[in-house]
Amino acid sequence: MKLLFTAILALSYSVLFGQTIDHLYRQIELKLIEDRNYLDIYSIQFLPSQQEAADLGSFPLADGKGNFSFRSSENISYDIVFLKDNYEFDSLVVLFIRQVSQGGDDGPVLFQEAGASGIDSTIAVRFKDIQELYFHNREAYQKLYTIVDRVLRDSEPFSLVKLITDEDVQSQIGVSSPGNTDFINYNFVNNIHTYPKYTASTTPTTSSRRRGGTAQTSSMTDFKIDFSFSHLTFFHNMFDYDFGTISAEFNTNTPMLNILPWQASTFSGGIRALVNIDGLSDLTDAFLIDAKILGRFRLDMTSFNDQLPFLFGKKSLINVGNGFVFDLKTTGIYDIPFFELYFATGSEDLENPYYINNNIAYFSFTQWQALMSFYWNSSEKRTVRFKLSLGIGGHDIVEGDYSGAVIGRRHMKDVVQPVLEMSMNIVPNNVEFLGVTGKFFDSHLTAFLWIKLLEFSNDHSFRIELQYISSTFFREPELWEQPNGQSLVQLRYRYGF
Repeated sequence: MKLLFTAILALSYSVLFGQTIDHLYRQIELKLIEDRNYLDIYSIQFLPSQQEAADLGSFPLADGKGNFSFRSSENISYDIVFLKDNYEFDSLVVLFIRQVSQGGDDGPVLFQEAGASGIDSTIAVRFKDIQELYFHNREAYQKLYTIVDRVLRDSEPFSLVKLITDEDVQSQIGVSSPGNTDFINYNFVNNIHTYPKYTASTTPTTSSRRRGGTAQTSSMTDFKIDFSFSHLTFFHNMFDYDFGTISAEFNTNTPMLNILPWQASTFSGGIRALVNIDGLSDLTDAFLIDAKILGRFRLDMTSFNDQLPFLFGKKSLINVGNGFVFDLKTTGIYDIPFFELYFATGSEDLENPYYINNNIAYFSFTQWQALMSFYWNSSEKRTVRFKLSLGIGGHDIVEGDYSGAVIGRRHMKDVVQPVLEMSMNIVPNNVEFLGVTGKFFDSHLTAFLWIKLLEFSNDHSFRIELQYISSTFFREPELWEQPNGQSLVQLRYRYGF
């Protein structure tokens, strides 16, 4: 009886002790996943080659869950999370391994089955699995330790503060990506010029480009074209330099006058340069300048403006003169938000106006705006992306009177008004699908919508774009403003993006 009691007591203690250990493991694992404020916990990204995966073999998992082995794939990377050595630990301690799967081999899709996403992140090897290896299979644990130690000799680890380890964490609302990621993603989808494409990843890279992280991917084509009824841009790989890229642009836009493309009877052409000032290979950390210098030329379009099938509304009453356009965007520096500057000006010439009514014509020779922009996402999956721009803008208005022998000149107004612009892009599974922008300036609301129609061969894509400029809010229209709204519908073609 005494022997039986001792046996039962020992068995009960073993069961209770085992349950306590399992409970502690679960508590630690939950803490590591949900609490992202550890200062000494880091991760390294591991992308095994086929030979490395074969040499490492398989690792037994705890609780009879089989074995784990690394896979060598273009779409799979591993984050090995570890505790850095400190005054309590004289060497690093491996904690768990996260597997990140990006997309698939079937090409981009807009919508997948419920619950699917372009990036699948799972805990492949738990904290308990690592601890069991440490105590019962030291050789296997040493292999993982060696991987981390080798990577740390060549690059810096990533802080756990920036590491997403659970799908619940990815559902946070109102998330801004680190560095220039949101700026680059927005401009890749919306800008008429080429921008590097970055695959959204839950793990940021260091300054070196590495597969599986925030790495630049390039089109296989030698040139890129962005064309619509109102603009044309062209880029060739021969103009891809170490400091950045240079491309050409032609357009018919005058964005600060609340009129549609073509309506100002001007044609602009010139060059655009995207410059990497810091020279860093990872553009998410670099200081970027996106600058355009264009010449603006008067071109009489009055004879066919009313006949253009994609323009709806009365012709403009504003004449725009010859001159130049300077358009600048920069990434943030010294905690200053992203900055945008537009400035267009030229010589004042009242001769031969294209738009004149009752011997009176109105001109604008200078337009400008300065904005600070902010970017964020609906969640860290970046399915819905936002941009908010706040600033100030303006333009001049000059009246020309042609009723006498000499042209009469009168300065009518200098418009200086706040600018508010809000944009939203819907990009499911990192495939652009829809964009909406609203801009309010000088009592006019400009609404812009684009929808992706189709894409084929991964290089050709077509969008339909709609633009609407309202009549004035909260005041009566000026003499040079149309009393009714106007709209534009056009197709946009992109090749090589």
